[in-house]
Amino acid sequence: MRTEFLAANRHVYRFTTLDTFFQTVGKGRFSFVSPTLWKDPYEKYFIEREYSMGGRTMAMPIKDKVFASCFSGTSSSEAFWSVYAPNADGVRLTIDTEVLLSGFLEKIKGAEVFIGPVNYFATADLPKLGIDFPRLSSSMKSGKDLV
Repeated sequence: MRTEFLAANRHVYRFTTLDTFFQTVGKGRFSFVSPTLWKDPYEKYFIEREYSMGGRTMAMPIKDKVFASCFSGTSSSEAFWSVYAPNADGVRLTIDTEVLLSGFLEKIKGAEVFIGPVNYFATADLPKLGIDFPRLSSSMKSGKDLV
């Protein structure tokens, strides 16, 4: 996956507000946020919703353990500007993927990192994904993490 990603994306792009950009540069830190804070209800649908299993209703067990940052292979898009810089106060960062992967993400310890394209599915196609629902159900009932 990593080699394919690098081959297809020499650069990735991040759209953000000037305020967030200056905070990142000023503190020398890059932030990952919980998807629960995202504005798009479709982007956070699975992590936000409650699940009913075995007569119990509960939140996704990993809800408070997932943090993300979004990049794009598309260099410019009206949709990105309107979502990530709605007040016309944004910047687009161009990031070399090799630097991102080797100089930054490999330094993250104690966490799993996924890098790759996001695939959007229609609700009707979700059963075709091969999700291990018994394992997910067991994890949610016990309150333990999926490992």
